[in-house]
Amino acid sequence: MDMDIFALLLPHRREFISFAASRLRHADAAADVVQDCLVKALQAGNAPVQETGAKAWFYRILRRAIIDLHRRQQARDRAMKSLQQEMQAQLPAATSSSSAPSPCRCVLKLVKALPLEDATLLQRVDMDGDSATQVALSLGLRVNTLNVRLYRARRKLRLELEVTCKNCATNEGGCLDCQCAA
Repeated sequence: MDMDIFALLLPHRREFISFAASRLRHADAAADVVQDCLVKALQAGNAPVQETGAKAWFYRILRRAIIDLHRRQQARDRAMKSLQQEMQAQLPAATSSSSAPSPCRCVLKLVKALPLEDATLLQRVDMDGDSATQVALSLGLRVNTLNVRLYRARRKLRLELEVTCKNCATNEGGCLDCQCAA
């Protein structure tokens, strides 16, 4: 580690954070990116030895890190959108409309048999119609985390339905408005 580069860059830390914050949504994320880049700069073997050169060099490192962060976020957003579309196709959310199909009795029994966390998520989002954002905020979770947990809960329910209620679970309409004996 070259402590000279650290001495050259540290006085400009607030300036670097301000630069990163102008390109990111959160000040905390900006501080984290700058911190990570400072660590990279300390570990680099080819750091400039003059302040002006070191500052420009560090800005290049910081810009690349911000671009990488944006790319990772876009990839996560695409994955979440795909997951949400898949989930909507697999188990449509219950609507408040009286003409909406209702799940059969086996679905309701199996939801109650799931682990409490899974049953609560399915109840609030799919049956009560709460938005994933509202539920995530009330549980102190990130929306992405809640969506992943919701996906897993739906998958568990689907697998249980296929085992328990073979008649309607494998039909095109699923377990909606069915008259199965389960």
